[in-house]
Amino acid sequence: MDQPQQPTDQQQQQAQQNLDIFINNLIDQKNFKDLTPEVREELRKDILDRLDDFIMTRTIAAFSDEDVEKFDKLLDENKSMDDIRQFAVDHIPNYTEFLTSVLLEFRDIYLGAPKQVPAPAGGDP
Repeated sequence: MDQPQQPTDQQQQQAQQNLDIFINNLIDQKNFKDLTPEVREELRKDILDRLDDFIMTRTIAAFSDEDVEKFDKLLDENKSMDDIRQFAVDHIPNYTEFLTSVLLEFRDIYLGAPKQVPAPAGGDP
């Protein structure tokens, strides 16, 4: 069986650019007032850290118990982020769809998107 290919440097750069665009869009959608470039950069770093944690949490939750043990071993061995990312790609079905869903969930939480609440039955709200 063929091993999945590692992403190329160009693919990794494109992924990073897409992530930067995603984070900058989040900042813009939050409509912060009087945001200096310095504060914007700190905010960008903070969002990136939160997003990394969020993706990691959702990724681990998607693994089987056996995969969690293997993943923990990778972390214990201080494997590179590329190796860790590749493990997730190899062990989560439809990883691209999974990641898209995780990013959309993060966006909704970060922006405080209201949950859909059904209207009360019979009468004025």
